[in-house]
Amino acid sequence: MPKMIDASCDTTSNIEALKKAGVTHVGRYYNNGNSPELPTKCLTKTEATALSRAGLHIVVVFQKAQNTISDFNSSEGSAAALQALRCAADVGQPPGSVIYFAVDFNANTDQVNNEISCYFTSVNKILDGKFEVGVYGSGMVCTLLYEAGLCQHRWLSCSTSYEGTEQAIENSAYDIRQLTMDGTKARSGQQEIKGAKEIYQVTSNKIGTLSVDYDELGAVGPFRLGVSTYRVNVSDGSNLNLHAAPSLSAPVIGKLSARQIVTKQFSTNDWDYIRADNGQTGYASAKYLERMD
Repeated sequence: MPKMIDASCDTTSNIEALKKAGVTHVGRYYNNGNSPELPTKCLTKTEATALSRAGLHIVVVFQKAQNTISDFNSSEGSAAALQALRCAADVGQPPGSVIYFAVDFNANTDQVNNEISCYFTSVNKILDGKFEVGVYGSGMVCTLLYEAGLCQHRWLSCSTSYEGTEQAIENSAYDIRQLTMDGTKARSGQQEIKGAKEIYQVTSNKIGTLSVDYDELGAVGPFRLGVSTYRVNVSDGSNLNLHAAPSLSAPVIGKLSARQIVTKQFSTNDWDYIRADNGQTGYASAKYLERMD
């Protein structure tokens, strides 16, 4: 039976211990930035490649707090989805796989039908079919969002006291079910995966794993998101500002020169999230980018 753990730290050095413990799937995080307490919480391309080469599948969940209703509205959903796309582009997550978004508290029906639904409506709009949408939360949250067509995958938290969770368990209305907050702690010598939680998954082909092992384990290629090549189309001697967010009021984090070549990772409204040839990433006005391929 497939076995999954959820870790809030880099698991690269524990891969052999995980495999010996029978782990087949590893849940990892996307976020806005790591904290001093969890300095390696966000999945990196290096870790994702190492896990995939070892034959371990990866499930990603985006979480920026998301443990109170004030974290949920249309604007927060857009911001979360844009950051998740940035993380996916940095890792090279294959298009069509799944990004889960956490609802980490016992929301009530009104909150799901209003603020949380607005959040997931924005998430779906920003992801725009590039990735499927999953939700981590209570049985009621998972069920209502799934029935509303706002998510395709359900990751059920272990809090059976949360609204609708017992019913979801009885009806097998989930794709991943968290069994315990303690779970299996995989050890390598005296090391253990801190924050590891044992997860039970219903069917491995339903939960939206991402992996670089497209063919056989021996033929591992790098993660790549579908990208297109563009040329900066501004007057000679001019520069195109690179912003931290898709807005003219967002901080300028760099400048692109005339005819500089960039790759577009994704678009939102009139902005493109690009990667420059020097590795810098950010948002540029789409009207000043000319497609080359």
